[in-house]
Amino acid sequence: MSNKFSLKPPSINKRVACICPDPILGAVISSYFNNDDEYFCILEAPRMERPDFTNEIYRKNNSLMRIKPEKVILAGLDENAVMAFTQMLGANRIILIPSLNQVEAEISKIIDTYPIDELACRSNDLARGLLLAKYLKKKLRIIDSAKLIEDDLFPQSEHKVFLDDINDLCPVIAANYSHSINATLNTLPPVSEKEMRTYYEYISESRKFRNTTRGEDALKNLNLNVSSFENYILEQSSEIKFITFITVGIPYGYLSPEIPSTHLFSYPDLGVQILSDLAYSNDVVVTRSALVIDPDEIKNVNGEAIPTETDFVTDNLLSKGLYVREIRNNQAKTYIVGQYIENFPYDLLFICSHAGEITGDQLTIKFLDRYGKEHEIILQKAHSSSLTGEGEGNQSIVQVQDFTGFVSLDGVDWDDKEGKKAINSKEVIEDFWKIPYEYLNIVSKKEIDVVRYCVAIKMKDSWFQPMFHSIADIKTPIIFINACVSFYDFSRRFMFAGARAYIGTLTQVNTDFARKFAEKFFDGLSTSKPLPILLWEIQRDLCTDPKDRVYVHVGTHFTNILPPSGNTKEFVENSIINSIARRSKKLESKQPLSEDVRRNLEQDNLFSKEELKKFS
Repeated sequence: MSNKFSLKPPSINKRVACICPDPILGAVISSYFNNDDEYFCILEAPRMERPDFTNEIYRKNNSLMRIKPEKVILAGLDENAVMAFTQMLGANRIILIPSLNQVEAEISKIIDTYPIDELACRSNDLARGLLLAKYLKKKLRIIDSAKLIEDDLFPQSEHKVFLDDINDLCPVIAANYSHSINATLNTLPPVSEKEMRTYYEYISESRKFRNTTRGEDALKNLNLNVSSFENYILEQSSEIKFITFITVGIPYGYLSPEIPSTHLFSYPDLGVQILSDLAYSNDVVVTRSALVIDPDEIKNVNGEAIPTETDFVTDNLLSKGLYVREIRNNQAKTYIVGQYIENFPYDLLFICSHAGEITGDQLTIKFLDRYGKEHEIILQKAHSSSLTGEGEGNQSIVQVQDFTGFVSLDGVDWDDKEGKKAINSKEVIEDFWKIPYEYLNIVSKKEIDVVRYCVAIKMKDSWFQPMFHSIADIKTPIIFINACVSFYDFSRRFMFAGARAYIGTLTQVNTDFARKFAEKFFDGLSTSKPLPILLWEIQRDLCTDPKDRVYVHVGTHFTNILPPSGNTKEFVENSIINSIARRSKKLESKQPLSEDVRRNLEQDNLFSKEELKKFS
């Protein structure tokens, strides 16, 4: 391996990919695929216990179709998942590996050469064991009496990967990715959901209440928490040029600002996330189209609209040859914006607006489970609404977006994972969801100023809550939301819906600074400087205090916005034509569709047909 930090994306092994729920089985299989500068794709298995498991199957399948592997290993999957993937991919492409003792026999059928020598590692050291095995070209063997993997066994690298989640398949994917980018890999102390939320609260309060006792206390608490991993990162980071954090959600780049970095979310789809960016960076490369949204809701103290960066951004992108669709002012209403974000074929989305938490209701509800036992659940709800343009007067159809967030169940805080396990919350919640809303025994209901964990973007008519299964007509765009507090929940939702990269802010941002930052960002785009490095340099130059560097990047380190070649208008037009044909085929097929699915497909086609008229 080269120890130099490289901006070039690795290639992808398109001969074989894998779907696997078992980290040990997945690690052993991965060790057989160890070409330098090449990523071996292994995806998390669909969560078949979820009511929407079919969406998960389609997500994995759609991701694999971006690279079209010759063979797909289904390792340790249950029969229903195997049947679903076999129908989608074709039986001739499927390799079944039910257990460890069948790995070598099955893999030997599809690759000509494979490792002979073995490397033993403990099951609790899976990530580093697999990475070392791949570097040494050895097959992995799991023995819990094996020696611990020492740091000095790894080759040195200017690129470091830090991982704070060793659950499920995450360490296996992290090791495969680290090997492909010639990085070393270290684990950080695990972080709970509750601890992660606490970090965000401290960051937010330290900036929002700056120069007050509350703000100083938040900053002090933040610094105390950061010290638990900051020294470890610095100790491990001598002569490091770049860090990739694979995390449950901690914005480590903000907390260790002296080294340029990026983040990848470990849950719920790290494998899909990495594959999306790699497939785009290998095959598409350029940025062809952009969707720019601004409801013109940025106002001064007198309530007067003030100029934003949107005109600059649009002109800049047009000058680079992108096809740009602008949604401005009265057009930027919640329902219309949702249609564009889901269905317009863009490679880049830029939104300029206000964002933040919104008001709602807190409900205390009592209900009986399947055994007749009574439970009490406290939840918070927020909703926003927007006219769809269908119907007139009293017959107008309104789209309602609802957010439901749990606070506690039988007195146990919803962020307390161990506490929830002790009361069997999974089964209890399954029973709760089966009760129609109109039959719920709502003991109390009160209005609250902030619905926790619910964030929204201000549009012309209402607050827009990003909730999608897919975006950009199933493409994998870059998302940049230039608004206050636009990082945490927004980034997770957009990345889950298919974004390959996301840029947002951790706290409130001054309007002038946000405008200046966006203008420097788009003006500074370069073929030689990927987005996370550009982001880091701009913040370093604009903010003398590192705590003011609140823009955070999610995605691979080589993500970039590159000027297109060819006719971008023709690309967008053809994409819309193809999406109409795809939905029409589904509507005309003999496959039964629910009323909601059919209506959504029809509405999406109406939207696309209206967009198509703009090209004539």
